[in-house]
Amino acid sequence: MKLNKIAVVSILLAAVTLPRAYAQQDNDSIYYARLDSLSNSYTNPTSVPTLTDNDTPLPSNDSLYYAYLDSITNSYSAPAAQPRPSIFGVPVVFKKQQNLYDTIAVPRLALPAPPAKSLNVDDAWLTDAQRKTSFEEYQLNRFVVAHPELVKYNIDSLPEAPKTYVITSKPGQLTLSLEEITIDPAEKKVPVTPIEVKNWIHHFNSALQFSQAYITANWYAGGNSNLTLNANVLWSVNLNPNNHKNLMFWNIIEYKLSMTSAPKDWPRKYTISEDVFKLSTKFGIRATRNNKWFYTAQLQFQTPFLNNYYDDTWDMCAAFLAPGELNLGIGMTYNTESHDKRVKFQFTGAPFSYNLRTNRLPDRIDSKLSLGLPNSGDKTWHQFGSSLEAKLEWTIVTQFSWKSRLWFFTDYGNVQGDFENTLNFAFNRFLSTQISVHLRYDNSTMPDPTWRHWQLKEILSFGFNYKF
Repeated sequence: MKLNKIAVVSILLAAVTLPRAYAQQDNDSIYYARLDSLSNSYTNPTSVPTLTDNDTPLPSNDSLYYAYLDSITNSYSAPAAQPRPSIFGVPVVFKKQQNLYDTIAVPRLALPAPPAKSLNVDDAWLTDAQRKTSFEEYQLNRFVVAHPELVKYNIDSLPEAPKTYVITSKPGQLTLSLEEITIDPAEKKVPVTPIEVKNWIHHFNSALQFSQAYITANWYAGGNSNLTLNANVLWSVNLNPNNHKNLMFWNIIEYKLSMTSAPKDWPRKYTISEDVFKLSTKFGIRATRNNKWFYTAQLQFQTPFLNNYYDDTWDMCAAFLAPGELNLGIGMTYNTESHDKRVKFQFTGAPFSYNLRTNRLPDRIDSKLSLGLPNSGDKTWHQFGSSLEAKLEWTIVTQFSWKSRLWFFTDYGNVQGDFENTLNFAFNRFLSTQISVHLRYDNSTMPDPTWRHWQLKEILSFGFNYKF
């Protein structure tokens, strides 16, 4: 005798689900048992079974039935459950024909699989989501088989999604055209862009800033009209640390020039307050595993470019390679930065250091009085000793930054040091204000009555700034 299809499916479902309901006492068993009783007892929209322990009847309305299913799903609690929407709150849609083996896991004889590789992450939320998805598909499939008369929708007969249109204007023809936006995922190809590996990182920064004052001859407090121009150019080329973790190679070229008009300086009508060209390079090999300590060798060179004179005279005080300074050092460098890259710090200690001072024009510039060389007619001075250098770059906010550099050299008889600080405030990409303070100590020069061996230079400027 043949059983009809519904009776066979009901018997099979009861044989699978009822033992599970009585064998497990956790939340899953209660959830399965309640929905099993719900699907087995619900035969048509007009017959409503008793579903709860307090004999609360289920309304015959389909929407209320789905809402009740959704409330059961929401009350289900699983370990480390993550909030997710339930599919029991929407009408049932027939997608494809399935059998019991599609939705019910049946034990099969198989060889043990090798242990899967793990990323050592907590994936309990994913496992729970897969369990819930499998459970929902199983219950919906049971509902489709048990009550096909309640399944009102078939995925093949659902209407198409709304189309999207765009209005295109043609001013020359005084018309508007309505065109459908079509996207064919099969024909859409994502362009493959080759990854370019950059071994060198370039950084360029230039600033042109000025200040101006105009004072009439009869101004009650006196004074002179003047115009000040400040130029600063910096270019650095560094080896990319991401591609070369065991090496350090930095190269920096910098030039600063500051000129002020001097109407009462009869020989030139201008004065030069700053003129310095700097070249520095540093090469290192990693010394520790944390990529912070390096064995390094560094070179620093600086000299003025233009001829400079004392006020109201033709007596020269500076020129190219007069003075010129060259420093070579071998030691170790510590380099670090904050996680957000706002603070960068570097310290270099060179116990073996060589320092060279030059005077290309000893007949016009006194080597001893002006440049600190041992004798007035000397062109070079060689010194051997030790040097230290510390650099700090701090981007306090996006528009405000501070750069500081401390350099120290001694041949164990003379001491020379530089302490440079620069505050930069950028109004926008092209306008900025800069304050530069340079403090220098050199006990090899002739002492000043007021400052002794200390020297100070401060510049405040406003103007154009560009970098990339």
